Amino acid sequence: MAPQDRRAELLAAYLLCCYTGNSLPVVGIALLSRSVRHLWADVVFAAVSPVLAVGGRMMGRHGPPTD
Repeated sequence: MAPQDRRAELLAAYLLCCYTGNSLPVVGIALLSRSVRHLWADVVFAAVSPVLAVGGRMMGRHGPPTD
């Protein structure tokens, strides 16, 4: 789907987003665990994840119109 001369940078951007999305929660829990107990860090992560998912869904629903 992407033009031949842009496929490598598109793949690199996609993988960067994937790796960042996988590593940020882990780093966030580790940093939060330094100030609170591990259980509370997990509880905060479990509470924030659905909020972010619903927020992303709402942003996708109210995105720019498609033709």
